[in-house]
Amino acid sequence: MEERIPSYVRMVMSKLLEHGFEAHVVGGAVRDMLIQKSPEDWDIATNAKPDTVKQIFKNTVDTGLKHGTVSVVQDGEMVEVTTYRRESSYSDSRRPDSVEFVSSLQEDLARRDFTINAIAFSPAEGLIDYSQGTEDIKSGIIRCVGSSSERFREDALRMIRAVRFAVQLDFELDSDVIKAIQANAELINRIAVERIREEFNKILVAEKVEKGLRLLHLTGLLGEVLPEIEQSVDFSQNNPHHEFSLFEHTIKSVGNINPQLQLRLAMLFHDVGKIYTKTVDKNGVGHFYNHEIMSVKIADTIMKRMKYDNRTREKVIRLVRWHDYRIKPCEVSVRKAVYRIGKEDFEDYLLIRNADIRAQGSRYLDEKLEQQRMIEGIYRKVLNSGDPLSLKELVVNGNDLLNAGVREGQDIKAALNYLIKKVLEDPSLNQKHVLLGLVKKKNSL
Repeated sequence: MEERIPSYVRMVMSKLLEHGFEAHVVGGAVRDMLIQKSPEDWDIATNAKPDTVKQIFKNTVDTGLKHGTVSVVQDGEMVEVTTYRRESSYSDSRRPDSVEFVSSLQEDLARRDFTINAIAFSPAEGLIDYSQGTEDIKSGIIRCVGSSSERFREDALRMIRAVRFAVQLDFELDSDVIKAIQANAELINRIAVERIREEFNKILVAEKVEKGLRLLHLTGLLGEVLPEIEQSVDFSQNNPHHEFSLFEHTIKSVGNINPQLQLRLAMLFHDVGKIYTKTVDKNGVGHFYNHEIMSVKIADTIMKRMKYDNRTREKVIRLVRWHDYRIKPCEVSVRKAVYRIGKEDFEDYLLIRNADIRAQGSRYLDEKLEQQRMIEGIYRKVLNSGDPLSLKELVVNGNDLLNAGVREGQDIKAALNYLIKKVLEDPSLNQKHVLLGLVKKKNSL
């Protein structure tokens, strides 16, 4: 494993050793090397105190002195060096009340969350593993160091981190871990929503996202973090176009789309409004009229609560709003759809529709997908033709209409809307003299 450690990390370790201190690569970097993955971050644990580390190295950053962490800048790279420590009780389930520096690596590893993150390595001593983390990696198990309930009561964020690791590594949660999360799930509400959101985002963009959403439900975390989605678990759609419950449809659609955060958020929220809009006709068939409008309201509420940035929130809301928009496979219908949805969102709309359709079940699937292929083909043709698809692509603007005698304000807006509708139906009309003639004719009626 030594040859996989970058030279700048080995240099930091060597300097600590030269000064008579211990130095071990710990945590995620060791775990990643063991599963043949390239570590993104390198952390070194040592018995040197923070002030001593700062004396040994010329270029350091005080990234966490309170908790014993000094970032060493070596060859332009950042390496976190942390003193062995013991943590006191966690009265708020978020952070230790106090930290005490210790001289024992074993004691330092004993405070860590999961066995797979409690492994150390040094070139001289090799792997140091007091909690059988290497065996858990081989078995593909997420297990806590010591008591699962104690670890989660110390830091409730560890519960959703357990799910995140299971998803990212495609490991299984140990049965004791599952039971402990179920018993302590409500403690997640003590954690800052920003920290929960960041862990949730990592689950959402993972390859095994469906597994992650199922685990969040199984452990009770989904009901605490996203109660609106939890309500969909046993919600029957009673519709021939949907073979699955609303929850199953939702998680399948999330898994069907590209692992981009905005797209996956849109699929997560696209049908959440169905719970509040369901009606059943005389034949027992469920209908969800205007569910996309309700989904927008709920999605907006959730994303504000979880403090997503405005750009993400607005994009997701637009996609949710138009996810169920139906287009006929003809040029006029496609042009009108691009105008209504917007050029900037139309490609994503197509992805959303495909993911949604594929998650509905096998009945009608082939014909729906064939129609989507036709629509996508027409869209490419329309796009390549240069047909005007927005107001700014009209050859006339507000000034042209003013000069033609149209009154300022609402009359200008109404005239432009009238012209774009005409041009969407027949792009050949997009000529200045033709459009001004259409406006004059309409105003004379």
